[in-house]
Amino acid sequence: MAIQQSNPSAVSEQRAETIAQSETARRLIFIAVGWCVLAGFASGFLVGFVNGFLRVQNASLSPPLAFTIQMLLATGILLIAVKRQTAILGHGNRRIGVDDGPITRRWLLCVLTLLATMWAFFASFFWNAALPQSFAAWRNESSWTLAGFAIGAVTLAPLAEELFYRGWLWKGLRQHWRAFPTSLLTGGFWLLAHIERGILLLGMLLPVAVLLGLTRHFCGIRAAIIVHALYNLVGILVLILLRRAAG
Repeated sequence: MAIQQSNPSAVSEQRAETIAQSETARRLIFIAVGWCVLAGFASGFLVGFVNGFLRVQNASLSPPLAFTIQMLLATGILLIAVKRQTAILGHGNRRIGVDDGPITRRWLLCVLTLLATMWAFFASFFWNAALPQSFAAWRNESSWTLAGFAIGAVTLAPLAEELFYRGWLWKGLRQHWRAFPTSLLTGGFWLLAHIERGILLLGMLLPVAVLLGLTRHFCGIRAAIIVHALYNLVGILVLILLRRAAG
């Protein structure tokens, strides 16, 4: 009796299908929550540990410096998450795992970018006026801290957050859901990641979440990273201008 040999390509396809089926929407959400909690807890714990050590020496991190370090640590953890999870979702191809592709509808991207930057300009002035203590902390902070915060906010944060929330998680959920619930959940996760800074900030970021969701759906993940980076850049430029005006 002849022995029937299995086709390697068929086995590979069956394995890929099994992996895809195991990545249910519930599992993806559970994994996303786990990584978000890890990013928030680990970065907060390390900054708190350093602050506790410095208090023994009668010193402490300034709030802007502590926030900058925590942001860099959290975005680093999210980038690790993206590297691991996209390899699984994309069956070894991380670009497929975030649905990376050329920017589409460039005219729409220009419109959405204009709306995002206009909102960033208004929201930044409003934030500094509504919370003068926050602005005062940055006004007295060193230029090195401001430079570190600016670099992280314009490069690492948009890259990590978009690749995680509207890259890997978006790609995974779109295999099960339509665009609207996917945008709703990923945008909600992104908003909750900023909840430690207060409800006021969440309200100000809500229009940004909508704009980023539209950008991701119609223009692609690269476009969402660009819009996010420009939004943060405008906010930092406003902070620098106000800082210089205050002398």
